[in-house]
Amino acid sequence: MKSRRVFALLTAAVFVFAGAAFAQEEAKPVVDVSGVLYLDWGYVQKANENSPLQEGSDTMRLQRAYINFAKKIDDVWSAKVTLDGSGVSESKWDNTATENKTTANNIMFIKNAYVQMKQNFDPVELVVQYGVVGTPVIGHGDGMSGARWIYNTYLDKSADLLDDSVDVSSADLGLKADITLMKMVTLTGMYSNGSGFKYTEDQKVTDKAYWGVLSINPIKELLINGYFHTRDIDPTSDDNKVTYYGGGIGWSDKSFKVGGNFILGERDGASDANKKDYTLFEVFANINLADVAGLPVLIYGKYAYGKSKADDDAKVDGTQIWGGLGYQFNKSVQIMALYQTGERETTSNTGVKSKIKEDMVWIKSEVKF
Repeated sequence: MKSRRVFALLTAAVFVFAGAAFAQEEAKPVVDVSGVLYLDWGYVQKANENSPLQEGSDTMRLQRAYINFAKKIDDVWSAKVTLDGSGVSESKWDNTATENKTTANNIMFIKNAYVQMKQNFDPVELVVQYGVVGTPVIGHGDGMSGARWIYNTYLDKSADLLDDSVDVSSADLGLKADITLMKMVTLTGMYSNGSGFKYTEDQKVTDKAYWGVLSINPIKELLINGYFHTRDIDPTSDDNKVTYYGGGIGWSDKSFKVGGNFILGERDGASDANKKDYTLFEVFANINLADVAGLPVLIYGKYAYGKSKADDDAKVDGTQIWGGLGYQFNKSVQIMALYQTGERETTSNTGVKSKIKEDMVWIKSEVKF
C-alpha cells in the first residue's frame, strides 16, 4: 500500500515538473521580433531655380519602417527576415519630374532574408550568410557613424553628390562570408546578383557584383577598413562596369563616433560619356554627451564631397554638409534638429555649367520597439 502511494506521488511529481517545463518552453518566444521607425519633418529653406524642390515647402515622412524577425535554430544555424517599408522616393537632386514623385507609403520590400551559419574554430571565426543580405561596404559605413536614422552614408547615396550611383544597394541577393582572426582582423567577401534588394527575383537583367572588405580592429574602439567593389552594369558587355577602391577609419565608444570614408573609382562604358572617374569622401562626428556632461545631448556633423569626370570632359562636383543638435530620451527614442546644405554643379562636355543649391531644415527621430 505504501509503495503504491510512493508511486502515485512520483507519478504526480513527474506530471507537475513536465507541465512546468512545458509551460517554460511555451513561454519562450519562437521568433524574436523587433523594429525601428525613422520619422522626420523637412522644410525647404532655400532652393535655386534649377532645383526640383519648392522653396518654402515642407513635408512629413515615414522615411523607413523596419520589422525584424530573427530565429536562432541552434548554436550554428540561425535565420533572419527584415521587412523594409519606405514612404518617399528620395531623388531630390534629379531634375526629371517623373523621378521625383512620392511613392505610395504602403510599399514594403524584403530588406533581409537569409540563413546564417556561424562556427568558432578558436582563434578563427567563420560566418556565412546566404539570401538577401546586407552589402558589406555600405554596412560598414553606416555602422561606423551610428547615424543611419539621420541619413545614409554617401557610399550609398553617391548619386546626391555625383548624379550617379557607384554602389548597387545596401542589400542584395547573394552569398557573404566573414573570416575573423583573434577578433582583430576580419576579411569579408560577397558575391551577388548586383540588382539590389528590391529585385530579388527575375524582375530585371541580372548583373553580378563583388565586394571585399578588410577590417582591422587593433583595439576595441578603433576600426580601420579597406574596400573593394566591382559591379557589371550591362552583363552583355565587358566594357560596362563600375569598380572602386577605398577605405575608412573610425573611433567608436559610448560618447564619440568620429571618422570618415573615401573611395576612388571608375566606370567603364561603350562611349566617352559613360567612361568616368570618381572621387568621394565623407567625414562625420556623432557625439553623445551623456557620460561627459550627464545629459544625453546629441551633437552631429557631416561633410561629404564627390566629383566625377567623364572621358568627354563632362564633370560633376557635389557637396553636402549636415549639422544638428538632439536628445536621447532612452535607448529606444532619440530626436534631432538638423540643418542640411548642399550644391551640385554639372559641367557639360561643351563647357556649359548649371548648379543646384538647396538648404533644408530637418527634425529627425528614431523609435525602436
